[in-house]
Amino acid sequence: MTKGLVEESNLFYDEHEEWVKEGAKIQQDSQNWYPVYQDLVKLIGKKNTLLVYEEFKGIQVSFPLKLLDRHYLPTVIYSQRYQKSPKELAKEWGYSERHIKRLLKEMQEKEEKKINCN
Repeated sequence: MTKGLVEESNLFYDEHEEWVKEGAKIQQDSQNWYPVYQDLVKLIGKKNTLLVYEEFKGIQVSFPLKLLDRHYLPTVIYSQRYQKSPKELAKEWGYSERHIKRLLKEMQEKEEKKINCN
């Protein structure tokens, strides 16, 4: 009787082992992943997608429309003011020309205050 239980146990173990192997195959095939992960595989590769998955799984991530932090934008824009027109800067950075002119004016005023304080 005990021998029969052991055999049944081994049978279950063998089937379970096969399920684990099959599950691993399915999991490794990126075609079975959610579309967002499939898109990441196309962009950054499977290995990097798995790193992103491990780091952010369960977290909703949204990416800002702009790459550059808004606190640094005025400095970058101001540093390029002599190389490009406000229109060119607006197009390059994805802001309106009016906004770029406003930033340039604010940075110019800050610069003048620095000079006047010294």
